[in-house]
Amino acid sequence: MKVARCLLASLSLVSISASAAELLYARSDGAWQSAEHPGRYSALNLLDGDPKTAWCSSGTGKGAEIEFVFSDEVRITKVSITSGNQRSEGAFSEFSRPTKIELKERDFIHPWHLRDTPTPQRKR
Repeated sequence: MKVARCLLASLSLVSISASAAELLYARSDGAWQSAEHPGRYSALNLLDGDPKTAWCSSGTGKGAEIEFVFSDEVRITKVSITSGNQRSEGAFSEFSRPTKIELKERDFIHPWHLRDTPTPQRKR
């Protein structure tokens, strides 16, 4: 049985805040662990600016959560997401891609319907 894993290649958070808040950690509750390449699909990959690295779910991605914790309060003004496998030319169709995600902050949920495209998608 082949499990369709869900990939996010990059996530860019643009922040305007008074302090220079530092990313303390990124964690996910459902990252796929490759025996040959441990850590290859870490949540930290989403913020490294390299679309050839990725976070990958351990299954379909449904219900998976990724959390970023900063040293101080930040105000995110723009989010950019690149979905799918961007590792090599033509690899986009090898894995499933998310079609809907939710961005959560405190008590607010921002639903986002993603297009099935290898190009970055932005939300303000």
